[in-house]
Amino acid sequence: MNSRPATTDTTADSRDTSGKIQRALAQPALFDGGPRRVPLQQAVAPLREEAAKYLVERGFTSRPLPLEELHHHVSAEDQAWTAERLSRPSCELASASPGLLAAYHDLVRLVAREVLGFDVVFERTPTIRFHFPVPAPQRFRAPDGTLLAHHSDILLGDYFEQINMWLPLTDAAGSACLLATPFETSIEVLRAFAASVGHDFERFRTGRTAFYELLVSDDALRGKLCAACLPVPVRWGDLLMFDPRVVHGTAENREDTTRVSIDFRVVPLDAYERLVAEDAGKHTIEGHAAVRGGFYDERSAFQL
Repeated sequence: MNSRPATTDTTADSRDTSGKIQRALAQPALFDGGPRRVPLQQAVAPLREEAAKYLVERGFTSRPLPLEELHHHVSAEDQAWTAERLSRPSCELASASPGLLAAYHDLVRLVAREVLGFDVVFERTPTIRFHFPVPAPQRFRAPDGTLLAHHSDILLGDYFEQINMWLPLTDAAGSACLLATPFETSIEVLRAFAASVGHDFERFRTGRTAFYELLVSDDALRGKLCAACLPVPVRWGDLLMFDPRVVHGTAENREDTTRVSIDFRVVPLDAYERLVAEDAGKHTIEGHAAVRGGFYDERSAFQL
């Protein structure tokens, strides 16, 4: 890649009187043509092995492989969606096993040095997600019952400068896929949402629930988004890198397969240092301080 995302002044915490949201949404896409796919099967194989060990060690199953067939060997109770995650086996890597966390660190180092070509700060303990073919809960539903898990990570407080990484540990097709919206449509939808919150920067960057409520109430906007947000078929080990402004989500898995994936976020080191200096380290992401040792690991990728 060898080119850093453009930086934008997005650190103030008041209404968007100086056009922070507009400028951030006007920046060019990080990757032309949608998510960039990087085949990393050899590097990802240790993560698959460690995921299988974790399932056995925690007593979820004695037959973890192939991962795509887990739904035949894991109890219905463990497959069900929970209040916070896709299923009971889904958890932060640090809570799963030291082996999974070590394999993740190896992958981050490889991605920074050989794929991106520059140093980054990276999510300290991302989540491994087990997406079983079971009914999703009734929250985040459209009036017609369609699951509306669509979101952009910038509505969860994530930095506009970050790069989203989504790593499947299983093949995925159809409704088991990650859903992603073309960049141009994502920006159009996010501009509509910004207008709906009066271009208030704080309401925008913490607007995950308000975004869902807008989709429920605006039939035309919901129709445009759902028609454009399509499955991204993958083979296991195909790392997807995409712009944080891309609206994406998870569908209700109706396939005869289990999807296992890890998603994590990185920010170019130079952009991170500028952002922390500008907001005095007060910003939070998902309840954690957006600093090294908080949401991000204490080390940079090149220090691993």
